[in-house]
Amino acid sequence: MEKKMTQSMLAILMMASQLVAVEKSPQSVPITVSIVLDTSWSNEHAMPDYRSLSRQMIASLRPGDYLEIITGHPGRAKLRFAQFIKSGDAQEIESIMALLKDVKCPIFSNVNISKSVDMALKRLIQSAKDNAFAHTTVIVFTDGKLSNSDVARLQQLSREFKRKDWSLCLTGTSATNKRLLVAATQGQFKFSLLRQANPITWIQSRREITMTKPAPTEVPPKGDSGATQDSDKTGYSIEIGSTIMISEGKEKASDTSPVEIPGDGQQKPQTLLEPITKTLEAEPNESSADAMGPDIPSEESQEEVIAEPTETKGPLKFNKRLLWLVPAVGLLTVLALLFLSNISKAKKFKSSITSRLKTTSTKDTGTLIAEMNGQTHNLGRPDRIKAINIGRDSRNTIKPPDKSLSLRHATIYRKGKDLMIKNIGASPIAVNGLQVKPKAKQRLIMPSVVQLSDQTKLNLKLQKPKTARSENRSNDNDSK
Repeated sequence: MEKKMTQSMLAILMMASQLVAVEKSPQSVPITVSIVLDTSWSNEHAMPDYRSLSRQMIASLRPGDYLEIITGHPGRAKLRFAQFIKSGDAQEIESIMALLKDVKCPIFSNVNISKSVDMALKRLIQSAKDNAFAHTTVIVFTDGKLSNSDVARLQQLSREFKRKDWSLCLTGTSATNKRLLVAATQGQFKFSLLRQANPITWIQSRREITMTKPAPTEVPPKGDSGATQDSDKTGYSIEIGSTIMISEGKEKASDTSPVEIPGDGQQKPQTLLEPITKTLEAEPNESSADAMGPDIPSEESQEEVIAEPTETKGPLKFNKRLLWLVPAVGLLTVLALLFLSNISKAKKFKSSITSRLKTTSTKDTGTLIAEMNGQTHNLGRPDRIKAINIGRDSRNTIKPPDKSLSLRHATIYRKGKDLMIKNIGASPIAVNGLQVKPKAKQRLIMPSVVQLSDQTKLNLKLQKPKTARSENRSNDNDSK
């Protein structure tokens, strides 16, 4: 009987400990991410990088996470995508990225990116009322060429993000606005250069968050509030006393009680009247002294008095004749100012065009394309690739439906100027016919064929940029 009792007690203790562990384990709540793309003309050369970074971030989302994609335009921002992630497979990612293929940067366009961020904030506030999210992140892909007014508006929006404990992340280049960099160093929002951007780390650290309610603030008792009111009253009496002392023109110590103020106010006006009475006494003396002059003016003085009006009439007639010069001079100054302002604007416009033409004329190495089982994956520019994971896990960038592969079978990464592949799985792979053992590395030379298993083969190739094709077509048309 004692053994049975001890066994039952142990079983009850085990069940209770499991229940406590279940209650204490944090719940994985879905997150919401909003991507904002800057479509100004200066971002044309960086748009492939924006798509590549967006693909990597979307591939890291899990089923149940909420995603929004907003593109900024000169008129108003446009909502491209707003939906929950259903499965997170390659087909869903390709359908989302197909919406970004038509995003272009019109020539001479300039976007107010703060309007797009404001739109994203309002939409996320509305969606947070109906759903429970662990964290909210807004990621803005831009080159940082923003106006000062745009940066000031972003600083105001960053305060709203901090109040809600949300994250605002921006990218930039070497041409980023200095005020934007100063605001980033002050911790108003997260900032990263476009070459070093890794949006997955921005959202991965805030994914697992338990939903807890903030502790209620303590309300002071009535007695304390009365004490504060008394202190405020004493403070007002000190301020009133100090103002009276200053208006009366005498310095006095700050520790004088307000009761003594009326007494001081009755005595001090008498001291102020003394210099006034002295001046009043001096003025009659001066007038009397003037009166003591000659009683009858001489003829010379009368002639001088008569000649004074004739001297004043001459300049008045001369000024009336030259009145037409005033509007003429004003018109000439206005025209000169307009001419100078137009010259400065023309110089700025010319410099902006030359800088943008230089940025658009930079050479692009192309994009890395992966083909597997009839599916095509656009992996972005090779010099921008951080890490591309291949395996059966849903968090990988490329997810082949082969059960013989590991959860993470291989990884493609960049080492210097070369692309490398590392075998992480338990079985060997082959790169262009060369066997790569587990935990071994191999350099990729384009085009490359990676044999992951007997059933799965991955074809890698480098696609030329579209700018080169458009230039060839323009040359053909000119020759015709």
